[in-house]
Amino acid sequence: MSALEDKLHDYFLPCLEVPADKFIEAHADIARPKKPYVSFQLLGEDTIGVTHGAVDADGMMPINHVKTINVQLTFYGDNAQQDAELFQMKLEMESTLIRGEVLNFGLLSIAPAVDTSAEMAKTWERRYPVRLTLSHSTMILDDVGLIDTVEIGSDFNN
Repeated sequence: MSALEDKLHDYFLPCLEVPADKFIEAHADIARPKKPYVSFQLLGEDTIGVTHGAVDADGMMPINHVKTINVQLTFYGDNAQQDAELFQMKLEMESTLIRGEVLNFGLLSIAPAVDTSAEMAKTWERRYPVRLTLSHSTMILDDVGLIDTVEIGSDFNN
């Protein structure tokens, strides 16, 4: 998992009704756990803003990138619909909002859970994906250096 996916995992896990080993990457090359479980997939990122801060005494300039992130969590198991709906409610709890602030996430939108249940290998599989849009900010430092001295000269003729 990428660093961003690790942070998403930490953000979402307390809102789920499954243990950490049943919250998996959608396309990970691993065996699927026994149901119920939840998979997550980072669908994409878009930069929506970049700000440049003031240069500090060491010549470092902070640059803040703000992005929107689209994520899908899919709930599997007999109670997939109820688990998806409970997850959506827990995303708006105060503790989740605080955790989001600590991890630099802001919840922008939650799409309704959709029933995508289907027959898989002659067995009915209950699936309810939930799509979310989050904002996320990341700060990096740019070593732009300092100007030590400035020489100014001019000719003035009357």
